[in-house]
Amino acid sequence: EMSFYGVGDREVIGDKAYRNYQMEDVLWEEGIRLSPLRTKKERRYEGEWVEYVKRVYRRFAESVFSVLRRFLGLRPYSVSLSGLFVKIYMAVISYNLHRLWSAGML
Repeated sequence: EMSFYGVGDREVIGDKAYRNYQMEDVLWEEGIRLSPLRTKKERRYEGEWVEYVKRVYRRFAESVFSVLRRFLGLRPYSVSLSGLFVKIYMAVISYNLHRLWSAGML
C-alpha cells in the first residue's frame, strides 16, 4: 500500500536536519518511519548501535548516488516517481554493465 508521499511501508533514514517530532508522527500515520540520526540527549534516541547502523546505511546510499551522478554526468530528473525509479534502475544496470565490460568479463 502506497502512502500520499509515495514511499509505502518503509523506513527512511535522514540526517540531523530532519529531527522534527511532529513530522515524524505525521509520517508514521502514513506508514512511513522517518528515522533521523539522533544524539544521546534526545527523547527518541535509539541507542549507540542503532545510530551507528543508520550512519553506515546513509553513507552507503550517498556513495551510490554520488557514483551514479558522476557516471551519468547529471542528476536523474523525472516527472513522476515511477519515472525516477526507472531512471535510477537503468543507471545502476548500465553502470554495472560498464564495469563488467571494463573488467573484460563481457
